[in-house]
Parts: sequence; structure tokens; C-alpha cells
Amino acid sequence: MNQEAIHYTMQWMSGWLDNRQMVVLQNTLDESVKLTRDQETEKTTAELLDAFIATKRLEGRSNRHHAALRYGQTEQRKDVA
Repeated sequence: MNQEAIHYTMQWMSGWLDNRQMVVLQNTLDESVKLTRDQETEKTTAELLDAFIATKRLEGRSNRHHAALRYGQTEQRKDVA
């Protein structure tokens, strides 16, 4: 959801919600946007890491390197989550 959609939603709901409820709605929509961006970033990071590991496999890196890359991949996903 982008800022234009948030603005439209806020205008549309203003007829039914009081000021306090509007503040809660604004905060909720802002948090939703933040979570969506974080999830997109997490997905992008995971996809890039998968592509990097696949490239290293094509280059013929040893199994020892594969194990290190997999460990790094697991740790990266834990850090993002």
C-alpha cells in the first residue's frame, strides 16, 4: 500500500471515525506499509543469496564452500526474521 492509497483510505474513513480512531487507523496503515516493505526486502535478500549460491555451484566450488554458504544462508535468514 502506498501513500496515495493510505490518503484515500483516510479520507474515505473520516466520515465514520472520530479523531482518535483516525490516529489509530493512520498508525495501523503506516505499520502495514513498513511490514510490507520489510517482507519485500527479506524476500529480495533471500533471492539474491540463493542466486549467489547457485552461481558458486556453477563455478565448481568445493562441497566445503557449499556447506559454509548454506550455513551463512541459514544465519542470514535467522537475522532477517
